[in-house]
Amino acid sequence: MFSIFDHTCECSSSCNDANSNSWTSSSCVSEFYMSEVLHDFKPDVPDEFKPTKEMRFKDVDEGVKFYKRYAEKVGFDVRLNTLRKVGDIIKHRFLVCNRMGKPKLNPTKRNTIYRVTDCKAKIIMKRVKGTCEYRFDKFQENHNHDLEDTFHLKSIRTLSYSDKKFIVRASTAKMGATKAYKLKSTLKGGFQYVRGKAVDYRNFKRDMGSIIGFRDAQFIVNKMNDRKNNYPNYSFFIDVMRIMYSLVFVPFTVIDHHKSSVTVGVGLLSTEDVDSYKWLLEQFMKAHSNKQPLLVITDQDAALKQAVESVFSQSKHRLCMWHIMKKLPKKVELKYDEKEVSCTCGHFNRFGILCRHAFRVLMDKNFNEIPEQYILRRWAKDVIFLNYQLSRDRFDEEDEEVTKLVNEVFLNVETALDIVTHDKQKLAFLAEKTEILLNEVKSNCSIEKPITNSNILEKLYNVTIPEEVEIFVPEVQHNKGSRKKRLIGEVEKAVMNAQTKTRKCSLCDDNHL
Repeated sequence: MFSIFDHTCECSSSCNDANSNSWTSSSCVSEFYMSEVLHDFKPDVPDEFKPTKEMRFKDVDEGVKFYKRYAEKVGFDVRLNTLRKVGDIIKHRFLVCNRMGKPKLNPTKRNTIYRVTDCKAKIIMKRVKGTCEYRFDKFQENHNHDLEDTFHLKSIRTLSYSDKKFIVRASTAKMGATKAYKLKSTLKGGFQYVRGKAVDYRNFKRDMGSIIGFRDAQFIVNKMNDRKNNYPNYSFFIDVMRIMYSLVFVPFTVIDHHKSSVTVGVGLLSTEDVDSYKWLLEQFMKAHSNKQPLLVITDQDAALKQAVESVFSQSKHRLCMWHIMKKLPKKVELKYDEKEVSCTCGHFNRFGILCRHAFRVLMDKNFNEIPEQYILRRWAKDVIFLNYQLSRDRFDEEDEEVTKLVNEVFLNVETALDIVTHDKQKLAFLAEKTEILLNEVKSNCSIEKPITNSNILEKLYNVTIPEEVEIFVPEVQHNKGSRKKRLIGEVEKAVMNAQTKTRKCSLCDDNHL
């Protein structure tokens, strides 16, 4: 019988037995290659990627990397198996196919293509006696299952940091994980060139959500406090404030120096009464150094009116013109000679843009251009001065120099690809040079600890995961007049009754509810 730890083997009558589990070779004698009679699939890869007995590695990890690279070329994943040590020294390391293992008689149904087939493909690494090096000792290259396409392998499907960054950046553009995967596939020229599948993108997005969990409000508060600590003049210039009362989620909107609307705070109320509004306004005052706004605009809510008069005693309280104008008939006045147009909806006064009613009247009166007084500077291209556009003083953004270098590297690679993309020989030359450069970078850089999803979240969102959470998710509340249960229409009731199970009567043999 053949022993995998000796360099000799003995021929026995079991060599020709098809049911034997012993390792044999065509000549019944082998020192390196092993074969098993149940194996049918022999990999076909160039010799430069195939393991040989003459190879030497400075440590186990280097040999594992080589075999994993071979596995990627062949089409299977590698699993680290038995490890034999003497003290702290590794003597043998077994690397097996990930389909190794006895299949279950009654496997659970899962939506996966992964199945164990009791594959015997493996390789054994052995420490070279008298040295610190390792070599491949025994090698079984045949498999008993179909080999997979490279992009289906788990090792290839592992998302890189760049992939995860792409998913996060896509989410900021209101793009989900599946659409991000499709976009990446289109940019790469096919899904076979993308690491991972759509489900891997969705899983990463799910993991990010689970890490954030109920800490999202705490993230925002901590980030605002960081800005307050880093900006010495961090404060709000509040002249006009508008409170939208119709939601349990109450935003505070102000008019800034540029006469633009900016949301500076929000609140969550369980009830919409005078005490709740007073508490909310007092907390708003506390957060803004007890500075009262000059003008407060609300709707005709009695509870809110009392709260505003009680807390903002020095502010002027006015009703929202938009709500008032909704109740008035639309009327547009045009002074043709002065080229002035005004509408009762007050759209221009509130947003700085003429409303559709004014545009309709100007078109009917054959105006080919918008009067100059209605083109405000805020809509011009030079609204932000060039020196502000070029300056970057945001403390919580990525390092500008790092971003510049990353884009420079991408530009150089893309430019080189544009030059040689139609020349196969030059393209192969470029691929070879980039691989040499990659290996050089890997050899010169120390291996850091694996980056966890928590580290990625902190780096991409510029936040720190808080150890303690002071802001918790509130209980679900309802607005005034809302019902705990929605009204069900007659059609929906009929559908529900049709789906109700019936039983047969033992007396009349008819169906009853």
